[in-house]
Order: sequence, then structure tokens, then C-alpha cells
Amino acid sequence: MPKSSGWIVKLGGSLALSPELPAWLAQLTSREHGCVIVPGGGRFVEFIDETQTQWAYSEAAAHCMALLAMAQYGLMLHAMEPRLRLLHDFDEVREALSVSGAGVWIPRLEDVERMTDLPQDWSVSADSIALWLAGRSGAAGLCLVKARAPSGVLTSSALAEDTYVDAHFPTVFAAVALPVVVFAKHEIGEIAEGSLAVCARTCIM
Repeated sequence: MPKSSGWIVKLGGSLALSPELPAWLAQLTSREHGCVIVPGGGRFVEFIDETQTQWAYSEAAAHCMALLAMAQYGLMLHAMEPRLRLLHDFDEVREALSVSGAGVWIPRLEDVERMTDLPQDWSVSADSIALWLAGRSGAAGLCLVKARAPSGVLTSSALAEDTYVDAHFPTVFAAVALPVVVFAKHEIGEIAEGSLAVCARTCIM
């Protein structure tokens, strides 16, 4: 699939209560090059983990619930920044990548059926889903916005071992062959117009 100039930006759920969050939303919506925000899970997902531990329901059910938890965070982001376009399917994601401004992907339960190459368990988080979507939609790359900067060797496997990304991330990374860049939440000032790869502090090789 031909690549667009737009990027997928995964906003970690850890930013949900961070004072930096409004600035990230304002900056992303004002970019000349399009981007699509994939919301993380954060506290919206933590309750799922707790209840699964209590009641021992299936990994597949927890995976579906976590996807819908991402949608809740996405709706919160839209409520905070109404300029974000709500994107409900993959065609809308592809279109949003080719125009200015930003949209936020709101996952649906039926999207699980389209992600047949992703395990339906806790080895997959919003990180792998965002990278998978970047490959599927023809994005220029993936930008991860996290609570902290990565440390150590910045390979996908090392970051997975450090639990900076999920366990399945290296597999998706090898399959999609897209650039992945990383920002800590306090690095909002380093975002600039143009390709995110130019202004990123870190690239995962």
C-alpha cells in the first residue's frame, strides 16, 4: 500500500491525567501533515485486568474489552479537543492521514475480526495495535508518546523486554517495516512541522 505523509500517533493512557495532555492534543490537531491518534488504555484497561484476575474469564474477552477501553479514552480526547475528527473504520483512518489536522481512531468490537494476525491476549496492547494500524493504513510511521523516555538499547526487542512496549511489538515491527519514533510526554516542545522522524528524539531500529 502506498505510504502517505501522515503518521499514526499512539497517545499512552498514562497521559490521561497528565497536565501535558492538552498541549499534545493542540499540537497534533494544528499540524499541516495529517496524523491519526490511537488512544492507549491506561486506567481504562486496568480495571479489566483486575476483574479478569478475580473472575478468570478468557484472554479473548479481556482483549475485546481492552479495545473498547481504548475507545473510551479516544472519546475523552475528542471531548477535550473537539477539532479531532472521530474515525470509526480503517478507510476513515487512511483518508485522515492524507489531509491536514488530526483524527482519533475509535476502535469497535468488529475490528477484532480484522486483526486476525494479532493475538487476542495480554501480549498485545495499544502499542502493537497502533503499529499494526500504521502498516495497514499506509502511514509514514508510528510515533509513541509515553510517560517516560526509553532507556538502554533502543531496539524493539529490548524495549519489549523492558516492558516499554508490549511483548508482541517486535513481531509487528518486523512485519510492517515502518519507522517508529518515541517521545516522552514532557517533550512536547520538540514537535515541529514536517516529518515526525526529523524532530524525534529516538528512533527504534
